[in-house]
Amino acid sequence: MSRPTASTFVRTSFIIPLVLALLLGPTTVSAQAGFETFDKTKAPTAQNAVVRTDTNLDSCFLYYTFGSTPVVLTAELASVSIGVPFAVSGSVTNQNKYPIVDATVYVKVMRQRSVEKDVNGPDIVDFFPVLEHVNLKAGETLPLQFTWNVPADAAPGQYRMAAYVTQKDRFNFLGLSFTDDVTGGFYQFKVIGDSAGPTRFDKGTATINDHPYYFAAFPQTLPPDLKETAIKIDVENTGVQNYSGEVHWKLYYWDGIREDHLIDQKTERVEVGAGTKASVSYALTDTSHSVYYLVGELKTPAGSKSIVGIRFARRGIDTPRINSLNVTEYPTTAESKAFACFHDAGLGEAAGTRVDVWMKEPLFFGLIGIPLSHQVYEGVAPSQIVALTMPVAKAGLTSFDLVAKVSQNGKTIDKITIPYRCSQLGGACQAPSLMAIGIYGVTALLLIGIVVLVYLRTRPKPHVPTPLVPPSSL
Repeated sequence: MSRPTASTFVRTSFIIPLVLALLLGPTTVSAQAGFETFDKTKAPTAQNAVVRTDTNLDSCFLYYTFGSTPVVLTAELASVSIGVPFAVSGSVTNQNKYPIVDATVYVKVMRQRSVEKDVNGPDIVDFFPVLEHVNLKAGETLPLQFTWNVPADAAPGQYRMAAYVTQKDRFNFLGLSFTDDVTGGFYQFKVIGDSAGPTRFDKGTATINDHPYYFAAFPQTLPPDLKETAIKIDVENTGVQNYSGEVHWKLYYWDGIREDHLIDQKTERVEVGAGTKASVSYALTDTSHSVYYLVGELKTPAGSKSIVGIRFARRGIDTPRINSLNVTEYPTTAESKAFACFHDAGLGEAAGTRVDVWMKEPLFFGLIGIPLSHQVYEGVAPSQIVALTMPVAKAGLTSFDLVAKVSQNGKTIDKITIPYRCSQLGGACQAPSLMAIGIYGVTALLLIGIVVLVYLRTRPKPHVPTPLVPPSSL
C-alpha cells in the first residue's frame, strides 16, 4: 500500500467538512424535508376567540398557568427600626409538571401611601433579585434568604415586600414586574422611627402630555402620529434639609428587567428645598415601539430610594412577542408537547408574524444542536395569548434544547433557547443518539486529518548531503 500523500490529506480535509455540513445543515432544510409548516389563515383575534385547528394554535392557558410559582416570605419581626438590617426568609415552589429553567425571584419593597385604596398604588422604595438564575424542578421548593437594610431616612409607616418570579427574565410566572399592583406573595411589616422622611417621587403628580397618569390602572395609549411625548412628575422633599441630587431615567421596551430592551437613558439634576417640590421630566421621541416602560430612580445620601415605573402604549405599532416557552412534562412522555405562547405586544394584530419552535439534541457542550422536531406558524399574532404546540421528538428525553424564534416580515424580533439538562434537572442521563455519535466521529476524523496535514506540511525535511564533484581537468 502506498503512503498517503499531502494532496490526499488536502482532499480529505475538504470532504470531511462537507459531510459534517450536510449532517449539521440548516434546520430550515430539515423543516422543508420532513416537518409540517402551517401557513394558512389568520390566528384567533380578540373579537373571535375560537381557535382554528388548521393553524395548530391553542389557548396559551391550557399549558401555562400564571401564578404557578408561589413565593412565601416571612421574618422574625413584624416591625423594624430605621437604619437597621431587616432579615427575611422564605421559599419559592414550582407547581408545574415541567421544570422552570433559569428562574429569578425579585422583590419590591413598597410603602403604603394611604389607608384607602390608591389609584397610584404604594410608593416603591427598592427593587432587587433575591434568588437568581436557578432551575426549579417540577414540584420543587427552594429556600431563599436576604436582608434589606432600612435606610436611615426611611419614612415610617406600613410596608410590604412583594415577590415576582420570571423565567430567563422574559416570562412572568408570578406577578408582573412592570406593575406595582399585580404581585405575588408578600410580607407586611412596619418601619418605626423619628425620621421626617426622604426625598421621593410624588406619584399623584405624574402626567403624560399634561394628562394625569395612574400607576394602578391600564396603560395610557398614545396616538400613532404623536412625535414627542412629555412625561412629568414632582419630586417631593419631606425632610428637613435641602436635597441636591440626580434622577436617573431609563426608557425600556415592554419592561425594565432585560437590559437589551433599554432604548434610552439620561440623568437629570434636581434641587429640592426642605418641605417643597420640584418638577422633573422626560421627553420621549422614539416612535418605533408598541409598549414603553419609563423607569425613574433617585437616591438620597442616607440610602433611601424612590422608584417609579411609567408604562404606556402607542397605537398603530403591532409587534409579536413570545410570552412563554416550555414542555408540558419532564422527562418527556409520548403525550408531551412543547409549546410557545405568543401575542401582539400592541393593541391589535401583528401581521407578518412567524414563530419557529425547535427541539434539538445538544452537542459540543450545547454549542450546536441536532434538530429533532420543528414547528412553524405564519400569519398574524393576535392580541390575546395563543400557543403554538408541537409533539416532542420522543419519550424519555432528559437533555435537549427548546428553541423559539419570533420574526416579523423577515426580521428577527427575539430568539430564545432553554436548555434542559439531566445533570441539573434530575432526569436519568441517556446515551447520545446514533446521529450524535456519527457527528462526533466525523468531527474526530476531521481533527485528526487537520493534525496530520499540519504535521506533513511543517515536519523538517531530511538533510541530503551534496555530492562532491571533482574538478574538471583542463
